Amino acid sequence: MQCPNCGGDTTVSETRSVGKNLMRRRRVCSSCKLRFTTREEIAAPNLRVEKRRGGVEPYDRAKLRRAVTRVCDWRPVEATTVDELIDHVEAQLTKAQARTVRWSRLVELVVDALRGVDGVAARRMQADYLDDTGALRLDDGAEARPGATPPQLGLFEDEE
Repeated sequence: MQCPNCGGDTTVSETRSVGKNLMRRRRVCSSCKLRFTTREEIAAPNLRVEKRRGGVEPYDRAKLRRAVTRVCDWRPVEATTVDELIDHVEAQLTKAQARTVRWSRLVELVVDALRGVDGVAARRMQADYLDDTGALRLDDGAEARPGATPPQLGLFEDEE
């Protein structure tokens, strides 16, 4: 890294872990002897997710967090536990050096991690995303025939 004062090379004199994904480094310039601090954050994995219907989109941690939080509603699962669970899933994907991950694999990893945290939440995740055989559910009920509308009851009785 270059010194912000003179542009010379710097050396790291001290490194500390500030949080789970944050590092604080004290640096010293070899030219002007300026001491300064940098904070570095570990970048999220550069993943792409292959969706159920074949489309591919960038991995979105917030989207996964919403799904996990939803299945943990009304359960004794802390928000920090959800974040740790997602960190664990991301670490497994990073360790596997995957560039693209199938949505079904992501669901399997989350369900496995949820089993250790809360069995009911794991079963909810399975019920939402997996069928009876454990395969990824392809029919999510969101797809309807073009032009078809679900039957609705009227507000008022028809008068004739």
